[in-house]
Amino acid sequence: MSEDEDYDGPETELPEGVTKEIISEAAESEWRKPRRGDDVSVHYVGTLASDGSQFDSSRDRGQPFVFALGKGNVIKGWDLGVAGMKKGEIAKFTLAPEFAYGESGSPPKIPEKATLVFEIELLSWMSKDDLFGDEGVVKAEIKAGSGWKAPKEGEEIRCSVTAKAADGSIIEEKSDVEYSLGSGTFGPLSKAVDKAFKSMKRGSEVSLTCTKDYMYGDERPDGGSIDLTLHELYEVKDVSLSKDKSIMKKQVKEGEGHESPKDSNKVKLLVVAATDGTVTLPGFTSKTLEFTAGSGEACDALECSVLEMKKGERAIVTCTRPASCVETQLGFSAPASEKVVLTVELVDFEKGKDI
Repeated sequence: MSEDEDYDGPETELPEGVTKEIISEAAESEWRKPRRGDDVSVHYVGTLASDGSQFDSSRDRGQPFVFALGKGNVIKGWDLGVAGMKKGEIAKFTLAPEFAYGESGSPPKIPEKATLVFEIELLSWMSKDDLFGDEGVVKAEIKAGSGWKAPKEGEEIRCSVTAKAADGSIIEEKSDVEYSLGSGTFGPLSKAVDKAFKSMKRGSEVSLTCTKDYMYGDERPDGGSIDLTLHELYEVKDVSLSKDKSIMKKQVKEGEGHESPKDSNKVKLLVVAATDGTVTLPGFTSKTLEFTAGSGEACDALECSVLEMKKGERAIVTCTRPASCVETQLGFSAPASEKVVLTVELVDFEKGKDI
């Protein structure tokens, strides 16, 4: 089932001629609703309102019924009714003829001008989004992600991307790679890939069905599909005092809560690694540093970064101003390289006078 955390379905009232009675409520945790175009899976039992006789049942067949919501593939009353349901909910809908099979009915089981009653259980749904509004890229969610944050233009993520031809054969595949949204690294796939990632959460998996214009153009006139997995998203901030990007912090693990240390707070900061971007700096020793934020007890790269971290957060700090990276407590003084990359984790912090 799709778990689109930004959408809980239409709130419009049902029209006269469609009535709903909830037989069994959905679980409290299931507040989301499907939307137009989603593939919904239901069980149902249909009866005539006139005498209660049953004319159809997916339960008797032992096979759920799947349809695209809001596309006119089912009777009008179903499109209207199911759009307001939640996963696991069971409801009884009474449909006037104009929302069912109209004046002619559906012989031999459904007479003309028949009012129908359907007991429907919404089992699940798969979200399908038309990303550009031209049916050029249709996103189907395979696995819902977690958290609330989705990546934005310019932010870095760790992802897997597999492009397939219309026949399902793999054209290109990149697994567990880092990517900056908007960089164009994925070539002709970038427009579709960027748009999709901006609506995904950590851990989510989607499949994009694309026309040629969003893949390889006339080289692959039949289009194809792109499978995406968002493994991780990184928040990148300029934490330098002068905001000249000389100290950049990339979050690689979220911390707890919303509070960060302030000047005069005592902090415990684990420094896991120190490299020039490739090789460990000579003399470096991993250790936990304890210092008072804003006191000058640690180098600027660490001082500036810790003020933007949460407890438990891990980050990669890239410093391109050597003077801001001198830290004798870690076993190195003035680095010979023009760039220092520190991997740090905020173990804990306490507000000054409470220690």
